[in-house]
Amino acid sequence: MNLALNKLDDRALVVEAALGREEGTARFFIARTSDAHSLIYDRSRHEGGQMVEVAVKIMDGLVEELGLERVDFVKVDVKGAELDVLAGAKRTIKEFRPVLVVETHTGKMPGVLEELVRIIKPHGYRLYPLQFHSFA
Repeated sequence: MNLALNKLDDRALVVEAALGREEGTARFFIARTSDAHSLIYDRSRHEGGQMVEVAVKIMDGLVEELGLERVDFVKVDVKGAELDVLAGAKRTIKEFRPVLVVETHTGKMPGVLEELVRIIKPHGYRLYPLQFHSFA
């Protein structure tokens, strides 16, 4: 409905699935606010235990399934599952070399930055950290 409201339904496709390291299903935990829904359970955000079962696909498989000839840009903002998404996107990254924007919370996740560099550096990527600024 959001695509139609913004007149984007002829240029975008909604895939009702999460991206991850391997194909399957996962529990998607529902929070009070949409910016806190997650595959990773957090007692402070997901009290009440509401969840739905979702399909999990790997990006490489989805790119193949959709017959994409180009992947120019990938934004990953998945609240702690960034490395899982990228692990399932190795072929996409190697073949298409899309611009990658990956939001991580390095202070809360030790070693994530080093692992991110390990995944992307062999493909000629460079890291340009952006600082978080609150506008509130």
